[in-house]
Amino acid sequence: MSDCDVIERTGLTQIVRQATRGNNVLDRVFVSSPDLYSKVRVVKSVALADRSHPLPKTRVQRTYRRHTPVQHARFLQNAATIDLSNPFLTVSTDPAMNTQAEFDNFFSVVSKLMDEYYPEQTVTLSSRDPPYMTPTMKSMLRRKNKLVRAGRVEEAVSK
Repeated sequence: MSDCDVIERTGLTQIVRQATRGNNVLDRVFVSSPDLYSKVRVVKSVALADRSHPLPKTRVQRTYRRHTPVQHARFLQNAATIDLSNPFLTVSTDPAMNTQAEFDNFFSVVSKLMDEYYPEQTVTLSSRDPPYMTPTMKSMLRRKNKLVRAGRVEEAVSK
């Protein structure tokens, strides 16, 4: 397929202008936005395209709940003594209203327990972090790095 056919059918632009093999342009690079590439270099018969403007770094704050065996033990110790009965009984005879009131009370109690035993924490993830990086993993790595820098290597390795 000729360059003209590719350009006509796809709307892409060929950005390699110099010879790539001998006196011929055999290696072609087609792009949709040629203005993003400031230079095209041919090195030992390889065409490389440099972006003129790197993509800006984006940051997103994510919240998560850290959970440890100690937190679980404290939660279970307290959960056995919690009274889930609704102190604000409804006077409605409609079962749907009573069900909603019971759920609202349950949700309120559970939300308070979650906030008390598993408080929300925030971490910032950026576009430069690998795609598999989770908020929990990032906080664990930060904690480990902090311990190593403080000279507490044994504690960092064990956690």
